[in-house]
Amino acid sequence: MAIALILPVLAAASVIRGPGLIAAWSDDEAGIESMLDGPAVGWAERSRPWLTEMAAATGDRQRESLSELGEHLASDTPERSSRAGILIGVLLADQRIESPTRILAQDLLLGQLERRVDTGARWSVGADIVCARALDASSVPDGLSDGGPTIRERLSAVAAGEFSHPNLATRVECAATALALAKDTERGDPLSKSLTHFLLAVLRAETPDQAKSPRTWPRITTLAWVKTRSAETLARWTGTKNLFRPDGPWAHQMEEADRFEALLD
Repeated sequence: MAIALILPVLAAASVIRGPGLIAAWSDDEAGIESMLDGPAVGWAERSRPWLTEMAAATGDRQRESLSELGEHLASDTPERSSRAGILIGVLLADQRIESPTRILAQDLLLGQLERRVDTGARWSVGADIVCARALDASSVPDGLSDGGPTIRERLSAVAAGEFSHPNLATRVECAATALALAKDTERGDPLSKSLTHFLLAVLRAETPDQAKSPRTWPRITTLAWVKTRSAETLARWTGTKNLFRPDGPWAHQMEEADRFEALLD
């Protein structure tokens, strides 16, 4: 998969999960525009003062800035939209941000995914993957909800619902996050089963066993990343070691898919 797709995901993982990262940042002024544009080098440093300010701001100020970031999520520029998603994810994960503001943050991230935009290019879907990753269990506290469909339900619809996202990589990341959000009592429910069956279909795609799990997406042959991510998710879900190799022979890929399926029964 193109490096332009991978970099935003790595950036999201490091920024959102960095221990004590926001608290260590300075209080210099930085505007939203300067954070979303410009070279990748130094981008985190340019963002830190603004995030520090947001953590200390009032709820209205936080929500106004979040709404502005939400507008940039729909940008035609992949770097701009990915950076907006990362910043929203950081605020969602910050325990100092008020609950109504964090609900707005989750709705902005979910709203971007629910737009189901087909960019037609692998290198331009980084923002959607960032949005899905930012909603995982380490960033979304238990019980944070506006009373409507849960984050897990909304992500599941994007990943494996009747009107799923047109991009396979985004669907896989949404499925991974939805499963990470599942409670113990939800492990065997229809949502979890539909997601794990979808991931099995990804593992079996383009092998002689693909008829066992028919694909629900237009045929593509560049599958290394989505197969790797699907295997990682299934291994975590079943509590077993991930042995899947996306570049392995068909026999290996089919054997590992069968092994995961047996553990799901």
